[in-house]
Parts: sequence; C-alpha cells; structure tokens
Amino acid sequence: MANTKLFRRLDLWGPLSNAVKAMPHPRAGGPTHLRVFSGGCATGREPYSIAMLLEHYCYRHDFTVTATDVDPDLIAQARTGVLTDGEVARALLREGILTRDMAERYLTRVDTATWQVKPRVLDRIDFTVADLNAPAGLIPDPCHLAFCANMWRHLNPDGRHALAAELGATMPDYGLLVIGPSDLYFGEDPNDPTGPLLHRPEFTVDMQERFRPHPRHPLMYRPRTDRERPAA
Repeated sequence: MANTKLFRRLDLWGPLSNAVKAMPHPRAGGPTHLRVFSGGCATGREPYSIAMLLEHYCYRHDFTVTATDVDPDLIAQARTGVLTDGEVARALLREGILTRDMAERYLTRVDTATWQVKPRVLDRIDFTVADLNAPAGLIPDPCHLAFCANMWRHLNPDGRHALAAELGATMPDYGLLVIGPSDLYFGEDPNDPTGPLLHRPEFTVDMQERFRPHPRHPLMYRPRTDRERPAA
C-alpha cells in the first residue's frame, strides 16, 4: 500500500522553499522555468505538495512537475486530484506549511468528505506511468529539483545506477535532490536516533560521487561539481 500524504516531512518544506528561492535569478543566468521531477509519486500527494509550495512561495519561477509511478492504478488516482477531508484536515493542523489561505487558493471543497485540487495546481503536473529501473528519458533536462524519496531500496542495482547517472547528467550545479528518511539511518543501529547520520547502502552506491549534502536539511542534496567529485 502506498504510504503518502500531503506535505510529508513537515520540517523539510521551509528549508526547501528557501533553497529554491536562493537559486540564481533568471537575470543572473538562472532558470526562468523550473523543471521538477517526482519519482515514485504513488497517489500524487507529493507532487501536489510540491506544486502548491512553488506556486505559493516561489513566484518568480514558472514551473512544471513530471511525476511518475510504476503502478497505473496509483497514477490514475493521482490524475483525479481528489483528496479526503481527513487528509486535508491533518495537513492544516500541522503548523507552518498548508495554511488555510493556501487551501482556499489551491483546493476546492466538493462536499463534507472530499476536496479537489484546483486546475491551477493539477495542470502543472504531468503524471506518467514509468519504471525508475529504466529512467532514460524520464527526467526533465535540465532538472532543477528532483524528489526521489524512500524508493532507492525498491530498485534493482542496475536501476539505481541508471537513475543516479540520469539525475547527475540532467541537474545543474545549483539543482536540488530530495531523498527520504528510509534512505538514511542512524549509526550502526537503524533504531538509534542518537547515532551519526549515515546512508543505507542502496542510496550510497553510485550517489556519493555525484551528490553532496545540502547545508539546509539532511534530506536535501546538491550535485557535485567536477572539481568536487572523488578521484577515480
């Protein structure tokens, strides 16, 4: 069963919006149109959240989101833009991200049990059935922001290698990659939150030479420049 919800990882979205706003201005060679990738998007709550965040806080950038999942039933559900009253209420109760003003701008209450994502958000997202084990041609080029969270362990070794290479080839130096908590663990014991922050092997393989941690959040990464890549 897909584990997804609106604005998952509450502590991520503030640092992420600040990092996006800090990207080079178009007049300084930065993008005029942000191209975003959401891999393994399930029923679409992640790309909905991304699109609402960018629409609300990153006004100087136009943007589109490419969202993929291997399950056609989940993609069909994502394309509807239908949310339950319970999940919207839970998102509103979580402080600081989905405000009532945002809900009024980007969502429409259909009835007491249902909300609908408005076209101004939904039309920004291209939902596609795709297998990330074969990512060639899936990721926008250039890709300025990529969400590939909690899915590395579900890919086969060749797929992880191919996805890491595709991300590394399409992202500019100022691009952002977001991973998930299950791509990390703490120390020698995954259940010990006091140990040092480490990567699971499924994420570490192929990624360390292409990406480095972003100082704003432990789940955010930026591409390494050629000078920063480890020597072969």
